[in-house]
Amino acid sequence: MKMTRATILPQSLFVLSLCLVSFTQAEAQMPAFPEPSVEMVVQKDAPKPPERAMSPELTVIASAKQLEEAGLKNGKMSGAISYACKSGVKSKVDLEWICLNGSPAGRLYAAALIRRFDKKAGQEAFKAIAAVISDVNVDFVGVRERCHYSVGDIVTDQTSNKPLIEIVAGSI
Repeated sequence: MKMTRATILPQSLFVLSLCLVSFTQAEAQMPAFPEPSVEMVVQKDAPKPPERAMSPELTVIASAKQLEEAGLKNGKMSGAISYACKSGVKSKVDLEWICLNGSPAGRLYAAALIRRFDKKAGQEAFKAIAAVISDVNVDFVGVRERCHYSVGDIVTDQTSNKPLIEIVAGSI
């Protein structure tokens, strides 16, 4: 077959169309994967906010990342803890919700706050938390130390007659 200028273009288009047909057939046989949506990325990268309408201070407690000793000045949690201490029994329903749904540190804060105005309910809240997440470690920031304890160890301390760790001032 003799190739001339007049035949090169049509033959090239014919070869190109064969390639295009092969490509579309191969693409049709490939499994389709869903494109990641913005919603999926947000859920993966961002911590899940509490699913309850609460005051901003109680929301901070619910999502606490660490425990801070009550005597720690300028602690990240001091304002939220002060608010919860002042609101007292009015916040009990929200604190009980945090005990069930909050971060591990938030659950411990909530139980300690409940114990401020109802010692028996606070002790029960601590025990319920330990029954669910006893092996989870929580960072603890003290005046002279920074370490982590298991939730079970903190609950054992907090439910003892003389706790060594004070996470909420005057909680007993």
